[in-house]
Amino acid sequence: KESIRVECTHTHFHFKILDYFNMSELSSAISPCANVRRSCNALMKDPLLSGQNREVRSVSIDEVAIDALAQKISQSILDKFQKETESESNSGIDNSTRSLDKESFKVNNKTCESALSMDDNIVDGCIENLNFASWDEENWHYTASNFHRSNLSKEIEEKHKFERVALYIMCMDCINFCFWPVSDDTEVLHGASGKNLLEYEHLASALKVLASRDDRLQQSNETIVTETNSGMSMETNINIICADDSFLLAPQNLVNLTEESFLNMMFPLLPATVASNKIDENPKDIYMIPNAKERVRLIVEMAEALLTFHDGSATAFISKAGKSADKLVHLILQFFPGFRDATVDPFKGRWVAFYKRAQILVADLWAALGTDDTSADDAGKSVLARCKFGVAVCNFTDMNKITTFADYRVPQLLRSLSVLKYSSSLAKRVDSGFEIDIFSMDELYIRASTVQAVDILVDKVSLQV
Repeated sequence: KESIRVECTHTHFHFKILDYFNMSELSSAISPCANVRRSCNALMKDPLLSGQNREVRSVSIDEVAIDALAQKISQSILDKFQKETESESNSGIDNSTRSLDKESFKVNNKTCESALSMDDNIVDGCIENLNFASWDEENWHYTASNFHRSNLSKEIEEKHKFERVALYIMCMDCINFCFWPVSDDTEVLHGASGKNLLEYEHLASALKVLASRDDRLQQSNETIVTETNSGMSMETNINIICADDSFLLAPQNLVNLTEESFLNMMFPLLPATVASNKIDENPKDIYMIPNAKERVRLIVEMAEALLTFHDGSATAFISKAGKSADKLVHLILQFFPGFRDATVDPFKGRWVAFYKRAQILVADLWAALGTDDTSADDAGKSVLARCKFGVAVCNFTDMNKITTFADYRVPQLLRSLSVLKYSSSLAKRVDSGFEIDIFSMDELYIRASTVQAVDILVDKVSLQV
């Protein structure tokens, strides 16, 4: 009797949550994306100088530079769109209903990053000739393209692909932080005196290998799976799909992850460092994973939350957002505390939020697993558009609410384009390679100005395209 009573109470609570997240949208008071903008805009209202001519706000936005940048980006988009439209017309393709879709706005990451080390003329050339890329343009990511189970129907196999890719992305974004050339503790542990060359693509590619290992199982080793952890048939409940035990990134496996096992799996999959023949390059530069203990803690936290609150299913978790990017950010912050990128500023005691990785996770899920949700048929009626793997839960309808990801590379690029202006003291420390303390006022101003500048840039470009 006690067991039944608890089960009923849990079910009632579960449906209360679903009712809440089926609301049209979150109010500005609890919208995480709205609160990022609000808190960042509040910081950027601080005066640049105090009454004693002392520097207060250390970062400002140059309106002339941002206008020029918006014009260049808009022209690049319009030129590209015109060329593609003309090409389709010459090929006899009907483009009368064609519009700029989401794929047209994914800027090639390598192109922008390389611009950081170039002179101004080449940076201008990069902006004027933007290269656009899909989510897996560089083939770093796991896409489940080779996954197959002969014991599953085609429909259920597709849903398993969706679940596996979603888990891969969630795992990747748990550890998607701290990529810069510092020695950390690798000098002590491994005798390295040079730079750590680790970048995002190295972790993404290593996780891809781990995720792919059971894509094809021998027939004799396949397990026929007919029920989920909740005891409900997969054929009748499309939102509760659980990965097999053979999938290394399944939550039931990740909860047992340790720092040692994580490094033992990942390290052999990182690039081997080749000693350079150049005298000025350090042959002891290596690929290592810093903060491994914290990265593992975040993965285990995510896995435990999925098992405890969401039937061990990433698909079930995502579905509770009701195709809202803003609500999914809210859910991520609610269930995965490690994604709560917020603080109280040490200057005036204001609460400031950025939620960088939470928003990256939503954006990655949308880019990899989402499509435009609806389209119009010949009669003008709204119809369901195609779904990735037959699952529509990542077809978010409010991606415009997501802010830019306030990391350290976007402000580097914006500063190189003269959009962001640093105070003399901050510029001196940054240019000298001094690390800015986490959640210091300088760091908060850099990140807040990045969010505000990109919002301004998006608004200006949107008006022109």
